[in-house]
Amino acid sequence: MSSTPTFEKILRVEGMMCGNCTAKVEKALSAVDGVHTVSVDLDSKLAKVSGTASAAALIEAVTAAGKEAHLVLPAAPT
Repeated sequence: MSSTPTFEKILRVEGMMCGNCTAKVEKALSAVDGVHTVSVDLDSKLAKVSGTASAAALIEAVTAAGKEAHLVLPAAPT
């Protein structure tokens, strides 16, 4: 088991219009160092990310994918 605590972060992603957008955001977030799991929901426009990556790194990845993201919730470490 890892000694570094993992966190769940929830991001609101603006600009997603279709499944391709969702896949692009999910791929971008998955490529960030420290990300363990990613779940992106088109209907709610939310991305749930678990791992050790910083919110800034996640937002930067979404921005690089052509979308806007804002941190909604950092959850407690697991």
